[in-house]
Amino acid sequence: MTFEQSIEIAAAPADLFALTQDYGRRLEWDPFLKSAVLLDGATEAGVGVRACCVAHSGLDMETEYVSFNPPRTCAVKWPDARRVPLSCAGSAALAVVSAYAADGLDFRSGHAQALASAEDGS
Repeated sequence: MTFEQSIEIAAAPADLFALTQDYGRRLEWDPFLKSAVLLDGATEAGVGVRACCVAHSGLDMETEYVSFNPPRTCAVKWPDARRVPLSCAGSAALAVVSAYAADGLDFRSGHAQALASAEDGS
């Protein structure tokens, strides 16, 4: 199963990317979360950095960045399949939607999920 959400935002790519990856500001724009922190003393997102986000429902999800390419793309994986019976990954991409207006952006966030066994991770 995959799903994707898209919205056009009038902002410079570098500014928008920085905002979406700034865990100190995450709760300013993410209505689903009540907590968002980087783990292991990390102060900014990047490949190998782990984060924990907690939804208002109480569900918490630990992720790890597997790609980080400012100001356009990043991707995370959900490594703990024992807690969630799915193998999951997500990505975010920023794309200029007008060749004439560099401040017209399309922010896309997509997630792919595949059923996995909690025992063997397949």
